[in-house]
Amino acid sequence: MRSKFHKTIIKKFTRKIDAFPGYVEKNKIYIIPTKEGIIFFISIFAIFLGSINENNNMGLLFSFFLFSIFVITLFDTRKNILGIKINNIEVEDAFADSISKVLVSLDSGEMERVAIRIDLNENFKSTNISWNNSKTIDLEIKGKTRGVFTLPHILLSSRYPLGIFKAQSYLFPDCRQIVYPKPSKSSYIDHKGQSINGIDGNIKENSSEDEFKGLREYIKGDSFKRISWKSFSKGLGLHVKDFDSGKAEYDEVIIDINRVDGNNIEEQLSIMCRAVLELDLLGIRYGMRTDKIFIPPSTGGKHRLEALRSLAFHGEN
Repeated sequence: MRSKFHKTIIKKFTRKIDAFPGYVEKNKIYIIPTKEGIIFFISIFAIFLGSINENNNMGLLFSFFLFSIFVITLFDTRKNILGIKINNIEVEDAFADSISKVLVSLDSGEMERVAIRIDLNENFKSTNISWNNSKTIDLEIKGKTRGVFTLPHILLSSRYPLGIFKAQSYLFPDCRQIVYPKPSKSSYIDHKGQSINGIDGNIKENSSEDEFKGLREYIKGDSFKRISWKSFSKGLGLHVKDFDSGKAEYDEVIIDINRVDGNNIEEQLSIMCRAVLELDLLGIRYGMRTDKIFIPPSTGGKHRLEALRSLAFHGEN
C-alpha cells in the first residue's frame, strides 16, 4: 500500500521528463544528501562546535574548509546530470515469464558524464559517457502476465564526485510493452488429429528417416532450409528438396481456439502461441481463428507478429 501511494505521489507531483527526445533541465533535477552526506555534515558541525568550545582557530578553519567542499560537491553532482539528452526509450515485446530489455539512449552533450545510473524497478546500471557522445543502456524487465503494460518510471541519477549528494531526475516514457502468452508444453492438435511438434525439434527437415522424393519448383511459403542451392548455382532455377517422411503434410493450418483443449482461456492461448511458433519454424502457412477475429493463412515475420499480438490482446477492448 505504501509503495503504491509513493508511486502515485511521484507520478503526480514530480517535475518529470515525459517527452522524448528530452533534456535534464535545472527545474527537473532533485538533489538530496545521501547517508554518507548526512554523516559528513554532522562531522563538520561537530568539529565546528568543538572548535568554538575550545577556541581553536585551526579547528574552525578546518570545519569551514570541509563545509566549502560540501557546498562545491552539491553543485558538481548537479552539474554531472544537467543537460543530459535522453534520445529515446524503447521496450522489447516479450513472452509471459520471460526477460526482455528496456533500451535507454543517452547523449552526454558538451561534457563528460561520470557514474550515470539508470534505475528501473529493482534493476540498475551505471555507466560513463564520454564528451559529445551517445550511449545506449539496456535494462532487464520481466513480463509476468499476458497483456499490454505501460513501462514504469525510470530514475536517472548520479552521486559523482564524492557520493555525499544524489542528483536525480524522473523519466516517464510513454512506452507500452506487449507481453505474449507463455508458449505451452502441450502441442496443438490439427484438423487431421496430428500434433504439431516442430519447435522442440521433434520434426526435423531432411532427417535420415525421411525418403528423398526429388526436386520441385519453389512455392512461396516453402522453408528456405529445403532450397537446393546446388541446382540454383547451375542456373536451373529455384527448387526445393521434397521428402516423404510419412508424416501428415500440411497445405495450411487454421489454429482454431475452439479446437484447443485447456483448463482455462490462458492455457488455450498458450497452446495457440506454441502452435504459431512451431508452424512459423516449419514454414507452413497458417491462420488463426478466435471468438472475435480471423487471421487469413500466410507466412513470414509480419504474419507471426500479427498472430502473437492478437493472442496478447485477446479479451482486451
